[in-house]
Amino acid sequence: MNPQETTESDVDVPSPTRVRVRRRSTRGRRQRRQQLALKWGGGALLAVALILLGDGIYASWKLATTLHELPGAIEEARAALGDARLDAAEARFGRLRTLADDFSRAVGRPSFRLLGITPGIGDDVDSLAALARATDLSTSAGVSAIDAGRALKVTPQQPLGELFRDGRVDLDIVRDADPFVAEAAGYLIEADEALDVESPQLPILATGFDTAQRVLSSAAETARKAGAAFEVMPELLGAQTQREYLLAFQALGEARATGGVLGTYGTLEANTGRLRLRDIHEVTKGFPTSLGGSKAQAPRSFRKSYGPQSALVQSQQTNVSPNFPIVADVWLQMHESKTGRQHDGVAAMDPVALQMMMKGTDEVRAPDGEMLDASEVVEALSVKSYAYEVEARQQAYLEGIVRSFWDNVYEGRFEAEEFVEGLALALESQHLKIYSTSEDEQEALDTLSASGYSWADVPNVQMIWHNNYGGNKLDYYARRDIETKITFESPEVMAVDTTAIMRNLTPDESPLLQVGPSARRGINVMTLNVMAPEEATFGGRSTNGRQGRAIVYPEGTHPVTWRLLRVGPGEELAHRVEYRAPTHEEDGEVEMWFVPQPMFVADDLALELQAPPGYLLEDVGSSGAPTRRLSMTKTLNDTVKLRIRLVAE
Repeated sequence: MNPQETTESDVDVPSPTRVRVRRRSTRGRRQRRQQLALKWGGGALLAVALILLGDGIYASWKLATTLHELPGAIEEARAALGDARLDAAEARFGRLRTLADDFSRAVGRPSFRLLGITPGIGDDVDSLAALARATDLSTSAGVSAIDAGRALKVTPQQPLGELFRDGRVDLDIVRDADPFVAEAAGYLIEADEALDVESPQLPILATGFDTAQRVLSSAAETARKAGAAFEVMPELLGAQTQREYLLAFQALGEARATGGVLGTYGTLEANTGRLRLRDIHEVTKGFPTSLGGSKAQAPRSFRKSYGPQSALVQSQQTNVSPNFPIVADVWLQMHESKTGRQHDGVAAMDPVALQMMMKGTDEVRAPDGEMLDASEVVEALSVKSYAYEVEARQQAYLEGIVRSFWDNVYEGRFEAEEFVEGLALALESQHLKIYSTSEDEQEALDTLSASGYSWADVPNVQMIWHNNYGGNKLDYYARRDIETKITFESPEVMAVDTTAIMRNLTPDESPLLQVGPSARRGINVMTLNVMAPEEATFGGRSTNGRQGRAIVYPEGTHPVTWRLLRVGPGEELAHRVEYRAPTHEEDGEVEMWFVPQPMFVADDLALELQAPPGYLLEDVGSSGAPTRRLSMTKTLNDTVKLRIRLVAE
């Protein structure tokens, strides 16, 4: 046997040892992982919470500081711009830009974005974000307005800059400023739209937000008009070719829907920014006098409503309708049929418009040599002229005053700022109206509210006017008050009760008592017309408590009811009309316009509004709290635009 060989029996093999291995259960491992995750996750969440808390504290501090400084900065910038201190305004708007940027960054921080998804708070955060956006856009508008001011070369001493030179509008400067005016208007309109969101719930935020909404809405409306004015001005004033406009002088003493009967007309020439009255005549020289003549063309609704009143064949009857663009077009057709002359549009004015525009002009010279200032011209044209027994002398007196005024304008004998202010007032009060045969220009005039028919597309409109059918001039002594009560039966339906109180203040002695067949007894004979919102249905109608049947006809898309009235000297008649109409509510708001008839003394309007069950009324144009009943008094020097928000109780 080999020494290295062994057998199995020769080896002592130890028996195997059993090793116990401890195994952790799956459940235990999961629990430890969860504990670890909670430990580290809780720490991470705590860290995030601390970061958000710090971010929120900083953002809140920054927001509070910015909101505290913003009103003062805005007022300083606005004041500097309004005073034509352009360098100061530029610095103020630079500061405002910094605050606007701080505002935007504050509401854009993570803590505020997180709050934006929090129920009950998110809407307020959205409102703040909208306000930040509007502030930024308004600042941009201010910068563009400064550029426009520099193009116009405005200074504190010359707020209109070099817009006027020797009675001429510098159309080159208008063109230079136009892009900046349009840019500023665009920014303000966008800012106004940015605030078309829900008002914040927190009272401390809601007050400032609602104020911003009102201010921006007004600013946007002004900007629209400024943009339209600069856009249309060069063409209207004959930048390329000379323009000729029919000057229609309305006698307010014999009332019509657009002002007064057409008694005198002329031709206004507009050439490279200057206006000149070329001629002026008594109405029968330029318009048909026979009722049997050819009829002017007009839309079907106008023909149907006013054709029976001779509106298409007799110029004195054409403006029994308040639709001035159609009235003006009919006048142009009548004038062309009589004279063969064509015009580019119509400028209609009356004695009150003349008074307003004379605010900045020299006195006018009457044919008798008397010098008249603005406070005297209305009575001279409307009363004194009728003291002449010979009609030709009456006409010569009136023509002389009107020509003297336009000579002052042509020669530049006026203070530009005051003249423009008076011109704007005459347009707003509808004592001055302008119509252009160009569709584009007419659209701009509608935006400017210069056509007297800017309410055509507004569903909720109430207008009360009377047409004098006594052939006299006694409307110089006519006064009218309007009382309107609106009861909202629901957010969708309103019941309206409106009363027009007519007064005749004709004295015992007046030159006007010699004019017209009914004037000797001082009786004012008229049709009183009440126009209601679209789709309105008329109910009861009474005069001094005596019931009558409602005679209804359409004025465009608005229904009108009318009645013949006779108001003696010293008498007062109360004509009451009731109607129901849809509210045309949109997004919880109801808008209603109250349109004036141009008169010697504007109507006083008393309004009372009652909320529907379960709602409160909030006047969007004021800072008052929502209430069940609203009362207010307005003077109809201009269209009253009422916006009411229906707030659920």
